[in-house]
Amino acid sequence: MDIILWAVLIVVFVIVEFCTVQLVSIWLAVASLITLICSLCFDSLSLIGPLAIFGITSAILVTTTLPLIKKRLHQKHHAHLYKYKLFLCFEFQKQIE
Repeated sequence: MDIILWAVLIVVFVIVEFCTVQLVSIWLAVASLITLICSLCFDSLSLIGPLAIFGITSAILVTTTLPLIKKRLHQKHHAHLYKYKLFLCFEFQKQIE
């Protein structure tokens, strides 16, 4: 039963990630995959064990990768603004001539 639950959660989190593209649900899907693998390897885990594995791995994945992703997106945003400003300056200069 646990294996089916984690497999369904992987699919749900991947679908949510495709719909939102916020890069949070994908880490929950990865945490679900890790929990699924642990559930397959250790049959003796009770309900608390997989929930703890999922909670810990998702917290680690989100807290370690989200700041890096936000920093990368912030850099791309500034590069895009810089290109846009150059385009506006070029267009303004062209209109003056």
